[in-house]
Amino acid sequence: MARHLDCAPEAIAQDDALSHQRLPARYAAHGVPDEGPQLRASLDQRRLTPEQAILDLLGGADVVGAARAAGLGDRQLGTLRSRLLG
Repeated sequence: MARHLDCAPEAIAQDDALSHQRLPARYAAHGVPDEGPQLRASLDQRRLTPEQAILDLLGGADVVGAARAAGLGDRQLGTLRSRLLG
């Protein structure tokens, strides 16, 4: 969503990478298996880095259009932008 709300795709990919560094501890705290190794193996099979997968995913998304179709107006989109960016 952040890409279409004035955030650069590269920044989103970097943020996603930081999030993935924190996930093993979170999985452990909740007593659930870490899915990271399976996700990395799947990306490796496709010869993709996690960052490239995110950039590819963001390439075709129309988040603002989907949000508007769901009933969000300018004010709600502004609030969403503020929350996502900062």
